[in-house]
Amino acid sequence: MELPLLSVIIPVYNVEEYIDRCIESVIEQSYTNLEIILINDGSTDQSEKKCTTYANMDKRIRLINKTNEGLSAARNFGLDISRGDLVTFVDSDDYIDQDTYASNIEKMRTNKNISILQFPTERNGVISATPSNPHMISGEKEIFSNWWRNDIITSSVWNKIFRKEIFHSIRFPIGQTFEDYYLIVDFSEIAQNIYLSDSGCYHYEVRNNSITTSKITFENSINFLVAHMKVYKKLYSYVDLRKYRIIAFSRVFRKLITARRVDFKANMNSYIIELKEVEPKWKDLLFTQSTFKEILWVLFVKILGIKIFLHLFSRYLNLRHIEISL
Repeated sequence: MELPLLSVIIPVYNVEEYIDRCIESVIEQSYTNLEIILINDGSTDQSEKKCTTYANMDKRIRLINKTNEGLSAARNFGLDISRGDLVTFVDSDDYIDQDTYASNIEKMRTNKNISILQFPTERNGVISATPSNPHMISGEKEIFSNWWRNDIITSSVWNKIFRKEIFHSIRFPIGQTFEDYYLIVDFSEIAQNIYLSDSGCYHYEVRNNSITTSKITFENSINFLVAHMKVYKKLYSYVDLRKYRIIAFSRVFRKLITARRVDFKANMNSYIIELKEVEPKWKDLLFTQSTFKEILWVLFVKILGIKIFLHLFSRYLNLRHIEISL
């Protein structure tokens, strides 16, 4: 029986405290037909030294040392040199259960229709993304709708195994944080089927200096806004998903408010104009499944306009010293 080669791409940047656990969890997988691609993205601590030690120990490991360009560039480099039939990603401060790949690759080997397989995730002791019954989600609209709602399908790429051809036309956006969320649209347009597995587990390490827990910057808030805008526009194109338009619009508008509060002097006109083009219609309020608060936001937008409401509401939140988060 011929087993498919799995390329495991691990970007590495200043994670000397976690890198041993990460690499060892991949080396010790019960599924052994792996190539492990370590992309050292200009680490300045002992990460490179540790990676070198492991590369000398295991011939399946390929270590690439490059200048620091960020997570997206590191993943793209790994994709460009990968030789596997299947591709997966591991962040270098995380780790995986020993049988994660063996149990799930067998599913993909016997069912060629699976484009992407997602397995469960553990974060802060809570297991998520575990279906009550393993099953397939098929079709662009169904995949996108589920992915956008974060209903079992999560935006993260690291708890998934992809067929290599998925990435023939997709690369991670350089300079864009929240790159996984940004690619929801692209994956939903290309993947024919996503299988939701209850086997294996990806363990996510919550760190204080991660993007999601670090201080909010204008650049990060704009990146998140751009990602949400891309997803919202795709949702808006589906007439039969109009019941979600108010919810999706409120998510984008919250990102717009966050950016405005971080830098009141920044010129937001281009984003306001872009959002205005896909502003929910009055009729959308009749079909929505939104909360009263989300509906109220849209009502104020419709009455006052995006620019005026953005300015007034941002000022109000600042005066009340209400905390913001991405």
